[in-house]
Amino acid sequence: MRTCSATWHQAHQISEQFLAQRGETINRTQKALEQLAENWTALQKLEAHPNTPYAQEILDGLSPHARALTTPPDHAGLTPQSHRARAPSAGPGAMLTLRRSGRSNT
Repeated sequence: MRTCSATWHQAHQISEQFLAQRGETINRTQKALEQLAENWTALQKLEAHPNTPYAQEILDGLSPHARALTTPPDHAGLTPQSHRARAPSAGPGAMLTLRRSGRSNT
């Protein structure tokens, strides 16, 4: 078995690096969520017109990963709740309920 022989100073540096990286990741994630919230109406418009030339033009310009977000539940891992009737003012959490590893994000 191998043991670690870091000094207190090295351990402190490692923890500072970890905290800095964690903070950067939190900031990036917060910015991404803010962008989603700011652009949520675009997703609502797309949902309101799913089989139109408008929607097809939008989807044609997306990467496969982004296009998967608009795929019906049986193909993208979205739960049936994502297509239930919702109040018009429903926010991002109400439109899509993503399921990963059998757990819902709600």
